[in-house]
This record gives sequence, C-alpha cells and structure tokens, in this order.
Amino acid sequence: MGHGVSAVMRLLSVLLLAMLLVGCGRPAAVSEVERQCRDIANIHIVWDHGPLGTFPKIVGDNEERLLTAPAVADAFLLEALQDPKRWIVAHVILTKRHPESPPDDFDAPFWKRWKKGYNGLEVALKMNGDPIIEEEQRPAIREYWLSRLNGSLRAEPTKSPG
Repeated sequence: MGHGVSAVMRLLSVLLLAMLLVGCGRPAAVSEVERQCRDIANIHIVWDHGPLGTFPKIVGDNEERLLTAPAVADAFLLEALQDPKRWIVAHVILTKRHPESPPDDFDAPFWKRWKKGYNGLEVALKMNGDPIIEEEQRPAIREYWLSRLNGSLRAEPTKSPG
C-alpha cells in the first residue's frame, strides 16, 4: 500500500511540475513579445520611392522579428500606435503581418485600386530621402487597425507580470 501512495504522489508531482512549466512558458513568451513591441522605433524604417509608390524597409532586427511573432503581438502593436515614437513602425509591421486580399476591382488599373500612400499612411520624401509623415494621421491609422482587427483580438493587451 505504501508503494501505491508513493507512485500516486510521484505522478501528482510530475503533473504539477508539467502544469507549472506549461503555465510559466506562455507568460514568458508573451512578456518577450511585449518587450519587443515596447522597443520598436520609427527610426527603424527606411522609406524608398519608386515608380509604384513609396514603400518602407524595416532595418531593425527587433522589428523584423515581430513580423513572425505570435498573434498576441497585434494587441501590443495596437498599443504602440498611440506612441509618437512607435506608431509608424507599428503600422508598417501590422500591414506586413496582415496583407490585404486583392480588392473586388482587382482588374481595374492599379491607380484606382491602391490606397493612398502606404496602406493609408501618407508619406512624402525630402530630396535627401528623409520621410515627411504628418502626426495628424495617427488617430485615423489607429482607428483603421482597431476596425480591421476587430474581433480577432482585444483592443488592449494584458500586461505581463513584472
């Protein structure tokens, strides 16, 4: 009878340890994504103008990693849209994470199909290549993403402990 109790206790210990490991693993992943989103910066985007428009290039490693981060990153990126130093890069990352499907009028000429600017963000470039992006666009960009991602996530992420 002593061996039976001992075996049950070992089994319970293993199950408890497994639950703790599984439970601890997810918050660590979420907190890493949160940290990555907190560390993004608009200066890690370089803009290039070509015959089809102005397009961004991500030059930051952290920002690059967020392109393939778990879905929870979207909520943290929505939060970043409120920050003047992160909103542009957050919009670029969200646009690359959620490319739109072709519009119904896909056979129409591209100038009738494409949204103004880069997915609604108006970008002008100075002669030296520096972007001119008006801050007044930020609320509309945030509303666009809140509407577009509505239902697929909560508007505000859950903060990780610590």
